[in-house]
Amino acid sequence: MKKNIALLTGAAALVLTAASATAKEPVDGSNYDRPTGSYAFEPDRKTVRFWKDQTVNRDDFIVTLENGNWFFHVDGFPIINGTEEDFPPQQVWEALQKIGWGHVEKAKELGLKRPFDFYDNYREKSVAWLAKHYPYYKAPEPLPVSLGKLRNLAEKPTKPRFELTGKVWPATHGEASVCLWEDDKVAAFDFNQDDNNVTDQAGFREVAEKYGVKATFNIITFDIGGGYSGGGWKAPGTWDDWRKAKEDGFRIASHTHMHLQDWIKSDGWPGFEFEAAESKRLLDENLPDQNTRVYVYPGGGTPEMQYGFRYLLPTMHSVNMMRESATKYYAAARGGSVAPPINQANMIDYFNIATTQTPRADFNYDILLDPTLGNKFYRGWLNIFIHGLLLDRWESDPAHMGYTKFFEWINAHRDDLWIGFMEDIALYSQERDTATLTTVSADDKKIVLHLTSQMEPTIFDYPLTVKVRLADTWKGATAMQDDKPVECKTITHENTNCALVKARPDRGEIVLAPAKK
Repeated sequence: MKKNIALLTGAAALVLTAASATAKEPVDGSNYDRPTGSYAFEPDRKTVRFWKDQTVNRDDFIVTLENGNWFFHVDGFPIINGTEEDFPPQQVWEALQKIGWGHVEKAKELGLKRPFDFYDNYREKSVAWLAKHYPYYKAPEPLPVSLGKLRNLAEKPTKPRFELTGKVWPATHGEASVCLWEDDKVAAFDFNQDDNNVTDQAGFREVAEKYGVKATFNIITFDIGGGYSGGGWKAPGTWDDWRKAKEDGFRIASHTHMHLQDWIKSDGWPGFEFEAAESKRLLDENLPDQNTRVYVYPGGGTPEMQYGFRYLLPTMHSVNMMRESATKYYAAARGGSVAPPINQANMIDYFNIATTQTPRADFNYDILLDPTLGNKFYRGWLNIFIHGLLLDRWESDPAHMGYTKFFEWINAHRDDLWIGFMEDIALYSQERDTATLTTVSADDKKIVLHLTSQMEPTIFDYPLTVKVRLADTWKGATAMQDDKPVECKTITHENTNCALVKARPDRGEIVLAPAKK
């Protein structure tokens, strides 16, 4: 049996780390030296006691290993968290550093007196459901890639991938560059919703019509159709509902298969690859023309308690736990709330895309467009997600008043923003980060460009915007790639013309010709 490890958490506003606590062996199991934030093992090495203050004879937090299961106790209030095999001691240690006291208080308010009435009612059902549907599950092979290509940019960047500048303007005929964002916009923005909530679709259509912003729905797949919950849990919707959403121009991303509702292997849960791969399989098979390339971690990807069938289960920071499995099946994955919710354009972590829940009325979104020296968020990617749209509260509820202000800001800066989908922005960015663009030739009759990327072309097929300087004698241009017309428009800057061409890397040479007069 592995030795237990000390727990770490503190008051709601204070999170202690292992280094800040001082372990002391108890003399007789009851008389402790109790400095604030201390912990100690009981003589049996299966119990750890932790104190957030120096109150005598009060066990603020106890961790015990009982019959192979970890139990967490606060003032005698137990919380079950699975077996030692499911949660190795080091993972428990790391998880508990991120748990705040507020979650325990919430559980007390709900009257959950033992491990747990709420959870136990669902665990038996979950075990039976997994046994019926996934008794011998084997995760599929990762997405294939061609020789010399990348499935995704999986590593967290430790330094900028390129120098961030304002818009680039080529100087001579035929000179070209890849634009930072589509259509040479200053910055990028996308809007998305977690947890199905199919009843919100009408509201999203209203927002799309009023503000020109269409969302990505990040959906949990296991209960679509209500076969598990009877249709009540998180308003899962039906496949027809989600097909209609796609028909209306919305996008669908994966938010796992079971949302880690029962992620105990001894209950039959197949593992993190199951959450990632099975969700993608179901989405791709049930939705028309669907190729699911973006994953959204459960629990917002943040170090918080996971609510659901397994109530108050710590996610142990789902980004860290699920990142490896996500990289096998997806081009990118969204993480949890941060402030500000802006991805630095030249240092995007594509498997922890920064976001925040709900537009904030007090946030200065102008930081995206501010070229002030030292502003690392200039020209960044803003990602906002929500759980419920709640249109009727936008004008009256202080918690939701930020919506109106935010979308008005979006409208006011539409000319500077690429208002896109999370998937498109993630694909574009990685193609851009690894692109090589060369001018093969340029004369009065045509310009020939060669565009490649390190990304796997069967996964990354979104067109990059290439800006090309045109000779003064060219009043416009047309463009072809692989002998097929591609989008090309002419813009003017300081009395010179440039073409913005949308071309896909590794799809053949790009040929521009003067527009016919």
